[in-house]
Amino acid sequence: MSATQTTSLIASSPSSSNAPLMRPTSSFTELEQKLMRKALELAENAYECWEVPVGCVFANGEEIIATGRNKTNETRNGTKHAEFVALESLTRTLETKKGDGDGVGVGDGDGDGLLYERRHPEKLDVYVTCEPCIMCASMLGQLPFERVKVIFGCANDKFGGGGTCLSVHEMRGLPSCLQSDTADDGLSSSSKAYECVGGLFKDEAVELFQRFYVRGNPKAPSPHREVREYPS
Repeated sequence: MSATQTTSLIASSPSSSNAPLMRPTSSFTELEQKLMRKALELAENAYECWEVPVGCVFANGEEIIATGRNKTNETRNGTKHAEFVALESLTRTLETKKGDGDGVGVGDGDGDGLLYERRHPEKLDVYVTCEPCIMCASMLGQLPFERVKVIFGCANDKFGGGGTCLSVHEMRGLPSCLQSDTADDGLSSSSKAYECVGGLFKDEAVELFQRFYVRGNPKAPSPHREVREYPS
C-alpha cells in the first residue's frame, strides 16, 4: 500500500467521536439479552482462569455458531482476544480447504492461506462483553459476511474501536488480510462498515473488570501490583 493510498484512507476515515452508541439494557430484545448472558458466562470463565474477563459469542439469529474468551495470558499471545478465539472456533466448524478455489481466505495473502467455502451464514451477530479493540474491530469488518452487527457491553476507554478511541466500524476500504479481489486503487474490497452498539449488561461487564483488577494479574509485566483474591 503506497503512502498516497494511506494518506487518502486516513483522510476519508471517520474521526473518533469518543462516544460509541450506547443503549440501556432494557432496549435490547430478549434474544439479544440471552446471547449476551452467554458471553458474560464466558467472561466469568476467563476470570476464573486468570484472564482478562472478556467473552464473545458469534450467532446467526438464535443459533450460536462460535464462542470465545480471552486467552492472552495462558497462551502468551497478544492476539488471543475473545473475538479472535471465536473466529478460530468458527473456522473449525466450516468446510476448509487449501488452494485458490471459490472461497474467501484468512491467511497471509500469498494464496496459500486457509480458505473456506461460501457456506457460512450471510449474517453474523457478534456479542462481546467489552467494546472490541481497534485490532478486533478491524478484523470484524473484514469477515466475509454480507452483514455484521456487533453488540457489546461496556466501552473500552483505552483501545475501543467501536467509537470510543476510533470508529473502525465505520471505515471502508481498510487493507485486508482476507484473500479477495482488490479494487483498482489497491485497497481490499472486503473491508466494510458494520453496525456497532453497546450498553447491554454494561454494569455486569464493568463489575467483572473491577474484580479482575482488584485481584491483580500475575502475568502482567513486572513490576505489577500485588496479586490477591477478590474479597468474597
